[in-house]
Amino acid sequence: MRRFFVVGSVWFAACAADPAPTRPARDSAQPVTADPLFEDPAAFDLLPPVGPTGWRARFDEPGQSYLDYLGTVPRRPAPDAEHLYLLPLGEMGTAFVVDAEVTYIVRTPPPEQMADLLTVYFGLPTEVLPQLEVGSVIEPDRIRQGHEQFRAQRLFEATAPLVPDDAYSMTTLMVQDVFFDDAQAWGYGFGQHREGQAVVSFARIDPVVSGLAREPDVLERIPLRAFTLLVHEVGHTFGFEHCTEHRCVMNGMEDLAELDATPLHLCPQCLRKLLYLRPTDPAARYRALSALYGTLDLETPPTVDRRPPSFPRT
Repeated sequence: MRRFFVVGSVWFAACAADPAPTRPARDSAQPVTADPLFEDPAAFDLLPPVGPTGWRARFDEPGQSYLDYLGTVPRRPAPDAEHLYLLPLGEMGTAFVVDAEVTYIVRTPPPEQMADLLTVYFGLPTEVLPQLEVGSVIEPDRIRQGHEQFRAQRLFEATAPLVPDDAYSMTTLMVQDVFFDDAQAWGYGFGQHREGQAVVSFARIDPVVSGLAREPDVLERIPLRAFTLLVHEVGHTFGFEHCTEHRCVMNGMEDLAELDATPLHLCPQCLRKLLYLRPTDPAARYRALSALYGTLDLETPPTVDRRPPSFPRT
């Protein structure tokens, strides 16, 4: 069976597991310590204790250390498969959505900005594929409270033929609801590592779509919400599981409150996973992200200028 990663509202799940490959034999390029790559408490906050509500209250996830990650034998980008692709399924930017019984407006950053962020964030070239209409690819699986909703697993089957040959992963962008399980009311997104596919739904980043009161500063919050969801789901295509120790873009998110509390940066464990797959100078990555965040009016990433001796030298 495969490991599926779901982010959404009301019901969420991380169930089953990828086929467990044999743990690789260690070589001189693989560190033997489980210490985090960066340990500056001023840069990386620990998660607070589990409260009565929220993602961690619903799901007791074990987390995934750096060594746990290596044990999954994650697939690394290859010269002939190192591109990230974004597939807009429907209008992005400002989309007027007409569903079965409801109409609403969804605002997202331009896909080109999303591609710029992923290129710097993950260190892989990212391209935006031509936009397609949802109805040309898939029909809704159900209607719930007036919203047309699409099952993520079936969406992946429908879009699999559209994944370019040189893709490391392809992420479908939607402004309509997706869901994973019949018990789930709707989901923010869904990602899988081995198949290299993800989907992000931006429908619920405006609370009005869910019948909630709109914050006075909602237009300022929406871009960061969208970028955070995007990076989270693409992170799942790299094999990153939900973080349970630090505040991290890979934290599980149950609602807008948890989404807004989720930082855009990777925690020490997940950063180390990324640098294993895509070795680079972490300080240079932070500088590039800081420059890009300035143009996108986003938060500044934690700044770490040192390179510990345990850093993998590949």
